[in-house]
Amino acid sequence: MPVPLAPGIDGWKMVSIPGFDTVAKTDLLFLHNGTYYTWLQATTNDNEEGTPLIVNFIYGWDYDLGNYNIAEEMSPYLGYWIFLYFDDIVVYGAIPGSTSTEKTIVAIPGTNIIC
Repeated sequence: MPVPLAPGIDGWKMVSIPGFDTVAKTDLLFLHNGTYYTWLQATTNDNEEGTPLIVNFIYGWDYDLGNYNIAEEMSPYLGYWIFLYFDDIVVYGAIPGSTSTEKTIVAIPGTNIIC
């Protein structure tokens, strides 16, 4: 059974991935009301709510510039911020290229940051 990276709480959520390959934001899956949504579905009206479930960007820290920037992918062991519009959304880190909920990165239950 897949374990979520971020249990559901609305608002800004910090997420991370363990020491695997870099994961594109478009490979993340979002569970809402018992249905899994892709990045595109969760950031547009293409879902049961008819409105975005999350913002369409992720913030990542840029160590060289010393500030947050929009990230297209998540690197292992770094923290990223994502905004959830609904409190029951669970973020899953799918293995790159996979849309299957059976192929997710395993996290520690009840945590957001996995190191």
